[in-house]
Formats: sequence, structure tokens, C-alpha cells
Amino acid sequence: MIQTVKLFVHLLVICGVLTILVMSGCVPNYMRLGDRHFELNEYQQALDSYSKAKEQQPANWLVYNRLGWTYYNLGEYDNAISQFNLSLKLSDEWGTHEGLGESYSALQQYEKALPHFFKWVGLQPADWLAHNKLGWCFYHLKNYPFAILYFDKANELTEVFENYQGLGYAYIELEDYKKAEDTLLNALQIVRDDYDKEQIKIVLASNYVLQGRFQEAYGVLGPKPFLGICIRNKGDWIQIDQVYKGSPAGLAGLKAGDELVEFNGFKLKGLTPEQFITDILGKTPFGSEVEVKVNRDGSVLEKVMFVGITPRMAKKESMPQQPERLIPKEGVKNGVRWAVIIGISRYQDTQIPSLRYAASDARAFYDWLISPEGGKYAPSRVKLLLDEEATGANIKKALFEWLREALEEDMVTIYFAGHGSPESPDFQGNLYLLPYDTQYKSIATTGFPMWDIETAFKRFIRSKKVVVMADACHSGGIGLSFDMARRANRGIKVNAISSGIQNLSQVGDGVCVISASSDHQFSQESKEWGDGHGVFTYFLLKGLKGDADYNKDDSISLGELTAYLSENVRRETKNAQSPTVSGRYDPSLTIER
Repeated sequence: MIQTVKLFVHLLVICGVLTILVMSGCVPNYMRLGDRHFELNEYQQALDSYSKAKEQQPANWLVYNRLGWTYYNLGEYDNAISQFNLSLKLSDEWGTHEGLGESYSALQQYEKALPHFFKWVGLQPADWLAHNKLGWCFYHLKNYPFAILYFDKANELTEVFENYQGLGYAYIELEDYKKAEDTLLNALQIVRDDYDKEQIKIVLASNYVLQGRFQEAYGVLGPKPFLGICIRNKGDWIQIDQVYKGSPAGLAGLKAGDELVEFNGFKLKGLTPEQFITDILGKTPFGSEVEVKVNRDGSVLEKVMFVGITPRMAKKESMPQQPERLIPKEGVKNGVRWAVIIGISRYQDTQIPSLRYAASDARAFYDWLISPEGGKYAPSRVKLLLDEEATGANIKKALFEWLREALEEDMVTIYFAGHGSPESPDFQGNLYLLPYDTQYKSIATTGFPMWDIETAFKRFIRSKKVVVMADACHSGGIGLSFDMARRANRGIKVNAISSGIQNLSQVGDGVCVISASSDHQFSQESKEWGDGHGVFTYFLLKGLKGDADYNKDDSISLGELTAYLSENVRRETKNAQSPTVSGRYDPSLTIER
């Protein structure tokens, strides 16, 4: 239903734009024809028309936007992302960020979806759906306090069942079953669509099951053969997108991402979700016990579950299990914390512009890390390199030799504040961080290549928990108009170094990369922030000192910190700077010891 409303709004916006353009005689028939096909859900025909429109209007952001939404509705999410990115380069529109967020979410790449939903909220702060999508993004990232925060904000803007539904899901995960019940009952009071009503009833019944209130669960659903999962097509298979906690599937141990292989003896390859629900699940007797086979990470697992809520679920062996918790064995260490902190304000080569606060930002972060009230790091485990100490050789030694001592169970934090740059206008793909002794005319031989950082991750740093924070995308320096970050773009305001930093997250699992700005922006520093800071580090320190502790547990998780940075830096700079986060990491991880 959300998707239907969203597409309708998009079409209204586009119709208004097209009306203006038609009056001026600028819109070719292919664009209008594509819109007609799109409105009729004829997406392949719409794709053909929009592709022809693109040939005639290669500089029209709207064409790429419509291509993105068409690919999205065809389930070709990678192609959708490609077209949305092309649209974004031409015009920074909220609908394009929405499309990117939705496409990344469909691929279950929620870390990548998050900054685009934040951008949507920044451009459309009164849009309840933008806040709702942020709530779902945090829900899937298992940051339930943040999910509740944004679902509540969405409800303040517009009270709809989708917001209460999200709140119910999040409260169940936090085991606050009373609040879950209240919000789900509110959702039932205002929902109109029969399908949506049934989904909410399933979650409400699951909430009762988790409390052992089986009669009430049965009273909500009655004798219906259901499992408690959301499913979709994935090639020839049916993939589980979501499993309701406390549902038959949840109690049986099914997980999001599982592919259904066999159900009650029926092989499922080639079936659509609709065929499975109608022809197989719908004809399975209520209360029966069935065997299910799922493909999980290349292995086929067998599960046994009930079909529907039945009193038999109240048996001791079928009661919901407590969430697993990792309890370290006595005497086994959880690992130590390591950090390399680099800050460069002054450069040996005066052709490279100075920065005002990069070194002092690094020093302030170092002070927090080693303080007893802050990160509690052992000073012997923190390497601080400022200005003339931050030579290329010293940086390489810190990453390639010193951090080699870290074990797999240890955590490594790397912070860099300074300049970054492509090699030259002719070699834009060669990206470098600039150590103190970089020579402007010889960046290829004196800069610190981005691929050396990748090498450090792959060959020398064994830790499976790495956080990289980089503020290397500054605008021009003091008294100089030259801008290192723009040298490869001939005046085009696109920041290649930011994309290069974000790509470090692709090295492997457990790596979280936080960049101070997106690839369309440059970092800001000023005396107005904490009497002299970059805006990124100013809010980084404020967040770590407690402002980002949204759930009030006296600990700042990466999920809390990244959300806090995104919201506050964007707000402070009026959306001129948007921190980005990428990688496959545990959002509950904390930087402090």
C-alpha cells in the first residue's frame, strides 16, 4: 500500500512537470508514452519508451529517475541504482534518494540505504513516509531504539497504521510486549486494507505467543494456516524477507534470507509466492506439523513447524527460546582496542593548502580515546601522528607493522583528518591520502595510495572489527583557492576521494567506514564549532561524550553514532555536508572499551 501511494505521488509530481514542459513544446512523445505505460504497470514497455526518451534528453534528470523506478518495479535493483545515481548527478531530488534507499533496501543493503533515507528526510522533513522508511531501515539493522525514534516521528507528522505497525515490531524485539500490544491494537483500529489487517493480526498473535498467551493468539487469528513470514521471488526460489518473532516460523528457527526449497513434501522451485500461499499453504490443514527444507548460505536445513496458532504450541518443547547470548568462557579475553590517529594541518610543500583544525581534531579524538571517562584505551595501544610526524613512511609503518600485532578478536580504529586527492586530471582513478611530506607535483610517488590501505586490511590487519573514520574531503585551504579534492574534476563539484574512502568497506565483513561527507560534497571546518573544529569531528566528539546515547544505556553503539552524525552534521550545515557510512558490520559495536 505504501508503494501504491508513493507511485501515485510521483506520478502527480511528474504530471505537473510534464504539463509545464508540454506547454513549452519541450517534451517528446517517448516521455509521455513511458508515463502512460508506467501508470498501467506495463513496465517493460515503459522501459523501452524511457530509454528512447533518454537518447533525446540525455541531460534530463527526470528521465533517469523514471528509468530507475521502472527497473525497481521490474525487480532489477542494480540497474535501478545505476539509473538513480545518474539522475542524482544531474539534480539532487528527494525522489531519487527515495529510489536509491528503496533499491538498496530491496537488496538488503540497509547500511547503503540509510544515508539516502536521511537525505530524503533532510529534503522533505515533513514527509512521514521518509521517517517511516528510516524506521524500517534501523529495524533491519537491529537498532530498535532508533527505529522507534523514527516511527514515533513519522506518527507525529501523520498518524497511519504503518507507523504503529513498525513500532509494534520494534517493541517485540526489545521484549516490551505491552507497548507492542498497544501499538498493534492502534494499527488495527485505523487500517483499512484487508491484507494489511491480516499482517498486523499475525504480528499481534505472535506477540501473544511470546508471552504464552496462546488462547488470545488463537482468538486474533482463528484456525488459519499461516507461518508468520514475508516472502518474495528470488530467481527460481521463494526467499523469506522477514520472520515474525513468536510466529510458527520464528519458533522453528527460520530466518530472513532463507530460501524455501520444500514444504510438506512439495518441491517449491519455480513457484511464485502467490502460488505457494494459494496452492500449498492454503491447502495445508490448520494445526498440522510439517517438515520444511530451506537453503541457508549454501546448506539445506530441515525444520519442523506448526501451521497456524494451536494449543499444541504451548508444550514446553515448543515454547519460544530466549535469544542466544555469547557468554565468554572464564579467563578468555574479549580482545583489546587499538587505534591509529592521523591529523595533518600543515604540509611540507606549500603548494598544498593548509587546514586549520585537522591536527587539533585528531588530538581531541586521541584525548577522548585514552581518557578514563571516554574510550578507556591504553595509551600504548594508540598511535598518534600529527603534522610532521605523519609522513608516508610513518603511516605505512603504523598500518603495516604496528597494527599487525592486533589479534582477530581485537578491535581497530583508524582516524584520518587531512587532505585527499586524485593523482591528476588525467589519472582520476588513482586516489591518495596526503601525508605531511607529499609533494604536489609528485603525488603518485609521495602520496599514500588508497590501495595500500586495502592491502593493510587484507594482509596485515587481522582484526575482524575495524572502524575507519576519514575527514579527507576538505574544500580550499587558508588563503589559497586551490582545492586538492577538485583537481581531477576540472571545476565539477564531485568529490572522488570520498567515494574511494567509502569503497574501503568492500574489503570484507566487519569493516565500518565513516566518511565526513558524500561524494558530492566537501568537508567544512570553522571556529564556530567548539572554538575550532571540523564540523564532522565536533559532532563525533559530542556524540561519543553522550549526545548519541539515544537508548540511555551509557554506551554509544555504531548505529547510534552514525545516525547522530548524519542528522546533526546535515542540520548544522543545512545539508551541505552529509556523513556517509558503509560496510557490513555489527551496528551494536561500540568504539569505547
